[in-house]
Amino acid sequence: MPYTVNVEPRHRLVRVVYTGTITLAERQAAVQEVMHILASVQYRRVLIDLSAASAADEALGLSNSFATVLATTPLIRDSRLAYVVNPHDHGNRLIENLASARHVALRRFPDGESALLWLAEDGEAAD
Repeated sequence: MPYTVNVEPRHRLVRVVYTGTITLAERQAAVQEVMHILASVQYRRVLIDLSAASAADEALGLSNSFATVLATTPLIRDSRLAYVVNPHDHGNRLIENLASARHVALRRFPDGESALLWLAEDGEAAD
């Protein structure tokens, strides 16, 4: 798998780390994993680290479909999504814009520390 999914009780979040070239089908599989975890831990924070990954060359319509999944999957839609992406990498930008237009609470960050700070602003107390 080009990704790992971990629960971080200290920050009350689920972290997804991608590596290598990733497809939208793999990202959708990760969403399914995250959804099951969010249901069991009842966190509403997801940190998605794409800093060691690159997007596979795929049809633009697939990006729209993936953004729709983010917006229509209740546990994902009702969470805050922080993307850690290299500043020069624009591969995720289309998905971010499409999901944001559908009212998904998400933001892009150049590093994990900034992403954690933003995720913590939602008022959930850390353990």
